[in-house]
Parts: sequence; C-alpha cells; structure tokens
Amino acid sequence: MTLLQIAGGQTWPNFLPLLGYQPSKVVFLTSADPDGKFAADIDHLRAALRHAGQNADFVQIFTLGAQPTLVECRWTLENLAPADTSLINLTGGTDKLSLASDGPNSVTVTNVENIVGGSQDDVITLGSALTTNTINGGAGTDSLTLFAAAHTITLTNITGIETINIQAGFNDSLTLVNGMPTFEAGGPTGALPGVVVGPSAEPVRLAAE
Repeated sequence: MTLLQIAGGQTWPNFLPLLGYQPSKVVFLTSADPDGKFAADIDHLRAALRHAGQNADFVQIFTLGAQPTLVECRWTLENLAPADTSLINLTGGTDKLSLASDGPNSVTVTNVENIVGGSQDDVITLGSALTTNTINGGAGTDSLTLFAAAHTITLTNITGIETINIQAGFNDSLTLVNGMPTFEAGGPTGALPGVVVGPSAEPVRLAAE
C-alpha cells in the first residue's frame, strides 16, 4: 500500500495512519523546504515508526514555492503514478478532495472532510470518521464504504452515491432526513435499498428526521 499525505506541523495526524494502515511506501507532499525543516520532521516520523517495529519507504516531494498555488500542487503531483497511490491522508484542517473526472477512481481517504467524485464510477472508502462532511459522488454508479472507524453520517450530506457498504467491527449510524427507512431481511439489523451491511454483529442504527 502506498500512502500519500501532507507533511505538516501536526505529529499525530501524520503518524497514526502509519501505525494503523502499515503502508509499504509513504509519499509526503510539502511546500518548498529550503531549510530542511519538513525533511527533519519526516526523519523523526521514520525513526518513531522503526521504534514501533514497522518500516516503510519514505519519499518527499515538494512544490517550488513556500505558499504554492493549486496549479503548483498539480504540477508536483503529476510526478506520481495515481494507480500506485491507494490511500490519501490530508491530515488536519477542513480539506476537499476532487477525484479525476475521467476516472473511474478507487481511493481510500482519511482526514478528508469534503469529497467530490468524477463523471465515471467511483469507489470511495472512508478510513476515518468524518466530522464536517459532504460527499458528492458525481455522475456514474458510485459506492461508499464505511471502514476502520465508527461513522456517523447524515444522508442529506451524501449525494450521488448509489451504494453504501458498511464493514464489520464498528458501530455505524446513518441518519435519513425526510423519510423513514424501508427494512429488508438479510442484515444483522435489516438493510436499506442500496445499503449493504457487512457480515458482523455490530448494530447499525438507522434513524429518520
């Protein structure tokens, strides 16, 4: 697994995904680093990871400017092979991730609050619970998988998604607005059309407002 994440001044949002997902390669995106500050922070993360008994290849890519524009970030990211990046961590702040319009896209994200899908079939997996969140799958037949966290989502904030997959091991809460859920047989607590409940014993709360 290759993890792409922004290297910032917050240690835990950078370090915890390394422990949890155990990627074989980590690509750190930084702004210009003339004094080597970001490089030093990345070395500290590498040392901490080895101390925890894990290892990964670390790569730093950086923009030309200290305050890069969106165009500069795109130029920098063009050096990556998208098919080799399976997990994206945008760390702290309120972040937006836009998927390529010419997809299809398949991506696992963590610490990403807003996601916009492309025009093809997108497969989006949430590796951490969202706080302020909106997800728009765009065109195509898109799926959203809730994984590796206890997710609480309101379905009015989730649009353009045809299928929601709920994985085992966590308590997830889905809230409908302007409508009561229709239950079908088969899941541990029933299921909604378009909602697939994984093979587990954890409760999935389906509420309506």
